[in-house]
Amino acid sequence: RLLLRDCTLRRLGRHASKVAALDRAIAKEGALSIVVLLRLSPAMPLVLASALLAFTQVSLGPYTAGTVVGLLPFSAVYCYAGAAGAEVAADAASGAAG
Repeated sequence: RLLLRDCTLRRLGRHASKVAALDRAIAKEGALSIVVLLRLSPAMPLVLASALLAFTQVSLGPYTAGTVVGLLPFSAVYCYAGAAGAEVAADAASGAAG
């Protein structure tokens, strides 16, 4: 990340300004809050958010903490949906067997 950042930003050309704007937002609002907001955004795919954050000055601590906090709500929904689906499947299986 540190070795190829400048080279990659040069190759991004006109899109490098978006990374620079993200860096300014991180400096102003704090890395943790920006990472959490990016992780909570349903409009931003996780891979794209991770790639954008790789080009910024976010350190490992805020990146990790923000990712954990930002992904918790989605993880809870997915766990609930999986448990509910398993319950429905078990009920259907027991109804078909009986």
